[in-house]
Amino acid sequence: MKTQFKVTGMDCHACKAMIEDVATDFPEITHCDVDFKTGLGNLEYTDGFDLNKFKSAVDAVGKYKLEFTK
Repeated sequence: MKTQFKVTGMDCHACKAMIEDVATDFPEITHCDVDFKTGLGNLEYTDGFDLNKFKSAVDAVGKYKLEFTK
């Protein structure tokens, strides 16, 4: 499964790395990449994964706010 998301609150490349690192906490997520300039990201995950778990984890890291676009 694939979905796109938008992250607000990123202000450096370490922020991008932080979001991508959060994805590694979930074995159901097979790929995550974030474009620092646009704030857009792509997520690939196994069928049945609750996307709200990823959203909550990103939102809990700090100043970031994640919203799914597709």
